[in-house]
Amino acid sequence: MRRYGASMLNDAEPVTEFATHKSSTEGFQRPFVGPAMINTFLDWISQLECGMDLLTQDDYRIP
Repeated sequence: MRRYGASMLNDAEPVTEFATHKSSTEGFQRPFVGPAMINTFLDWISQLECGMDLLTQDDYRIP
């Protein structure tokens, strides 16, 4: 099974035109993504340590 974003279908193809893709998924996504869920996600991601957050001075040392 190939995966492209949240689309998990056996015949899924990469999204090339987001506007068309968005209109076909809004009916499915809208009930799950309300203001409370968006705020919960933003709170979570604002505290998520990743990328540059994980680098320390040790990462800049000459081997």
